Amino acid sequence: MPVTISGSGTITGIATGGLPDGSIAAGDLASSLDLTGKTVTLPSGTGGKIIKVTSHEINNLTISTAGSWSATQTPTMANTYGVSSFDVTMSSVNNYLVCSASIMVDGDGTNGQEIVAIFDNTSGETDILIASCNQYRRVSGSESICYGLSFYYTPSATSGNTSTTRSLKIRCHSAPSGTLYFGRNTGGDYDQHLTYINVFEVAA
Repeated sequence: MPVTISGSGTITGIATGGLPDGSIAAGDLASSLDLTGKTVTLPSGTGGKIIKVTSHEINNLTISTAGSWSATQTPTMANTYGVSSFDVTMSSVNNYLVCSASIMVDGDGTNGQEIVAIFDNTSGETDILIASCNQYRRVSGSESICYGLSFYYTPSATSGNTSTTRSLKIRCHSAPSGTLYFGRNTGGDYDQHLTYINVFEVAA
């Protein structure tokens, strides 16, 4: 096909890869590129680089929970209670999400099981448990605990996960009874701590 230069300033007929190597400089590209719907393949050896960091703050709050619980149960969206939620918008659903957070929790119930968990609850997809920590509270009354929650998670590894905007939810349960206080003690007027959850998107 012949190369044609039209009067409107367009060029047609150039085959894919038909321009000489090195003929397009960085300054020839637009200042911003919309790659929506495009797949970008990074050069070999670029995996493992941090692409983005999403930070979310958990304010001081009180979660009243009740019901049966045992250490042998797997936490689910149905048997846990909402604490906080945040979205992570990824460059690619094939990349990794990496997080390690310490969350301070106090309780005023009887001794028993407590659990704090993080789910991927992205709309239209299957709920996925991606991190959890179980604690047996031995004291009947207030007792502060720091829960360590860590995950290394690739959304595309689960069938049906295609959205690059992931909805992550922190949830909890206390049993046989009791109230959980996040970022504060049972008194609520001292020893208050803000918790920041930092989620890193890492190139695959």
